[in-house]
Amino acid sequence: MGTYQGTRVVAADADAVFAFLRRVDNLPRYFPRITAAERTGDETVDVTAVIEPPGEGEQTVSSEAWFRVDEERRQIEWGSEGPNDYQGDLEVTGSSEESRVSLTLHTEADHPGIQESLEETLDTVSRLVEGRSASTR
Repeated sequence: MGTYQGTRVVAADADAVFAFLRRVDNLPRYFPRITAAERTGDETVDVTAVIEPPGEGEQTVSSEAWFRVDEERRQIEWGSEGPNDYQGDLEVTGSSEESRVSLTLHTEADHPGIQESLEETLDTVSRLVEGRSASTR
């Protein structure tokens, strides 16, 4: 339980990186445990994810979450109601040549591997956006 953080520098335009990350339908592409995400309102999404609670097998869970996009700051904030106080934010800074993607997660849940999942998410973002950038040059 606690707060987990990570950052990646990627060789891609910051505006293009943020445009990719802000799309709800792209969440399953870069969050490894999310299998489906659909916007249901201005600031709400339905999310389906696979989790592994300690001492239990893999479980698929669906829930509603809030998802807020701040275009000017290139920041996304999200979270869900419930006993785990799960919330996070992602921020993209940089220029047309290079971006810095910073990800913070907070949860009261005690699941092993949260930091590793966060790092996997950042690695996936880097791979996806650098690949997209290279393919459009």
